Amino acid sequence: MQEIEEVIFKTVKDSNGIRLTHCSMEDHSDIILSIMGEDLPSNYVGPPDLAGKFNVEIPSEAKKIDVTIWFSTQEDNDKMSMIIQKFIEWRFPDLVITTDMTMGVYEPGKLTIKAG
Repeated sequence: MQEIEEVIFKTVKDSNGIRLTHCSMEDHSDIILSIMGEDLPSNYVGPPDLAGKFNVEIPSEAKKIDVTIWFSTQEDNDKMSMIIQKFIEWRFPDLVITTDMTMGVYEPGKLTIKAG
């Protein structure tokens, strides 16, 4: 059985005090494969070395949370999907996906999870 590497999450604040989560793999913790930012200003400039980008809208009881995800386009798509899924599980442990929820692209570049 192949051993699965662990994803490492490191939360940092940028020079403007904005919370970002750097994601890397256990065996190469110095190589950031994805960066996630929450509820960023519309003019926020992301990291130039991560070419892929999309947004995920996460439902919450208080409000919807908009997560911007920058990711490496040099890595395997399955690996990047796994990292993003692990981030969502780690960051939103109370998010319960039910059969009433749908997920889709309702506007370009934005994946939205809708309840009911």
